Amino acid sequence: MNFSEINSSSNPRILPSYENEWKGLLFEYLVASAIAEKYSLQKDFHNTLPLNLIAQLDRYQKELYQSSPLIYERLTCWPKIAANYFHQRNPLEKMMAVSLGQKNTSLGHEGDIFIKSERQNFWISLKLAKMNSFINTKSGGVKSFLINYFPGPQTQSLQNDFNEQSEIDFYQFAKQLHELRKIPFSGNFQNWRQAHLTELPGELPKEEHNLFSQFMVKQISNLKEKLKIIFENDPTLFLTHLRPLVGITHSEIIPFYIYHQEDDLTCFIPDYKRHLLSSFSWKQDNHDIFSFSLDFDQFELQIRLKPMNKFTAPSPKVNCSVKWKVS
Repeated sequence: MNFSEINSSSNPRILPSYENEWKGLLFEYLVASAIAEKYSLQKDFHNTLPLNLIAQLDRYQKELYQSSPLIYERLTCWPKIAANYFHQRNPLEKMMAVSLGQKNTSLGHEGDIFIKSERQNFWISLKLAKMNSFINTKSGGVKSFLINYFPGPQTQSLQNDFNEQSEIDFYQFAKQLHELRKIPFSGNFQNWRQAHLTELPGELPKEEHNLFSQFMVKQISNLKEKLKIIFENDPTLFLTHLRPLVGITHSEIIPFYIYHQEDDLTCFIPDYKRHLLSSFSWKQDNHDIFSFSLDFDQFELQIRLKPMNKFTAPSPKVNCSVKWKVS
């Protein structure tokens, strides 16, 4: 949901399918409003917002108070704590303007709150999550993951090798599934679909799900092997390429992590001058969720393969997430 959808909507009701989006938007609004208040910019901040948006956010707050008072209390209390933390980090910075909804920055990145200061303009990207949880940073198709994020002279060859092996593994997996069900195998899942069998991994019987797991484990192991080759060829370049996967995009984008545990809140803005990517260790693979991790001093980067909604799709997607070691 974006601001154009809100402003053009003729239906003022907040539909259940949009409830999470509204919670997120309400939180962004409340954090931005609290930051603006800290710098005596609240009046100017509200003047930047469409009246229709303010009315709908106000109505949603009232609905939330009636339906989920605990969530309401946290969503209205936490932004003030977050704003205090931000102000403590920037006590002498002269802020000129705070606005909401600058989703597409000049760099093509996403930002939730735009701030103009005397020295620079920057965007805050809010990350609200449970304490000690991983927060998604990047995701994409596994068949282009290496060339998209680790470009180099050998990457195309490594990506081709991975893709070729993945196709062989998928073919074997599909064949074994058909053999278990005693269905003729035509090289794809056409006969499987005609038999009206499930295509959802969670609905597979144990023996068939084991085959699916074995296929996924092969893929994550192969991906890790290729990344290790890239690292061994040029460790410095490898670490540079990791930056977007960790959430380090540009100096104009400030990730603002807000971790919660029950009523406790911990705010954290990484200092990338201090948290530079340096030495790390390869953690043991987690075959239960088809992942492996790179363990740095200040954070852990998890690279995980997730199946598409249907296991009949030949290639899974890569999901990258980061867990900062804060307390």
